[in-house]
Amino acid sequence: MRRATATLAVAGTLVMLASVVTCANPAGAAAGAAASGPLAYWQMNEPAGARTMLDSSGNNINGSIGDQVGTGRSSGGLTYYTFPYARPNTPPAQPGHLVTVDDSRLNPGTADYAITIRYRTTHAFGNILQKGQNKTTGGYFKIELPKGQVTCLFKDGNAGQRAVKSTIAINDGQWHTIRCERTQQHVRVTIDDSYHRATTGPTGSIANDWPLTIGGKPRCDQIKVTCDYFSGDIDWVRIEKGGTTPPPVPPTPPTPPTPPTPPTPPVPPAPPAPPALSVPSAVRDLQVNGRTGFDRRTVKWHKPASDGGSPLLSYRVVIRHKGHRLYARTLTAPRHKLKVHRSHLRPGWNAAVVKARNALGAGPKSKVRFRVR
Repeated sequence: MRRATATLAVAGTLVMLASVVTCANPAGAAAGAAASGPLAYWQMNEPAGARTMLDSSGNNINGSIGDQVGTGRSSGGLTYYTFPYARPNTPPAQPGHLVTVDDSRLNPGTADYAITIRYRTTHAFGNILQKGQNKTTGGYFKIELPKGQVTCLFKDGNAGQRAVKSTIAINDGQWHTIRCERTQQHVRVTIDDSYHRATTGPTGSIANDWPLTIGGKPRCDQIKVTCDYFSGDIDWVRIEKGGTTPPPVPPTPPTPPTPPTPPTPPVPPAPPAPPALSVPSAVRDLQVNGRTGFDRRTVKWHKPASDGGSPLLSYRVVIRHKGHRLYARTLTAPRHKLKVHRSHLRPGWNAAVVKARNALGAGPKSKVRFRVR
């Protein structure tokens, strides 16, 4: 165990982390917020194309899934959501990148509160989950990833704030489980049930009328307020909420030692790592239809054999003649054909070049020549 006093800059505010305790002890994860069961449990196993995130806790706290969020993704026996790469500070804002849950029961108030998330990412930025933003009336809380390090922040309606940040980065592309807990006396972060760090000190009531969002900020323009979009995969999210913390009680006499606990069963092996992401392969069956003298020619193709493990975003189509670019268009996937007017072509042999693009970049080009009279 190591005690230290440190400072942490969170969202432009300097926060004192007093009496921070760091240890590698699985028991630390069990000292969580007191709760009889989950307030909300989103398993995120809906099929592809789903637009409602279902709550399996029995409390019917369902969410709305943005049209940029990929559902029904699976690997290694897991089904999860994918949040595609989005620059955290480049306009325009993309509200379709978020999952939104609008339910006042998700306000912590003065109760003990815990959020547990299983996710993976290779990026070093983004807000994974939050309810409210800086200067929100009634306070707010969030879990973010500055430099790949998990930060749990709780700020009450009277500007009382506590935040704790992990000393290790967990953006290695592997699955990790993180837990952020708030009680009346501490804020704690736990990673994979074996690492935790905490700061002591009270926070008051946190209650606002904003929705809870997964994947970034709900109110932003990427100019004055950055959206801090999360990019990666999330397997599930669980929220627990207990009663208010009782006042301290007098110490009890020491209890006799308990018998040793039986050895814990071996931990099952982690699921195999997912395949490395890459740019998509070349588009297939590229062709240009229409007779040589027609006013319009149609460029058609089929999607690549591989999307590189990341959803296709667009296709770039360029028409060339003797090495000179005559015409260029970018089509949003899944569109796979483009009509080109004769005014954009030249007599003789022209060439159509098409590339597919995902969040990692453009794949190799496919090229076909066609004649114009």
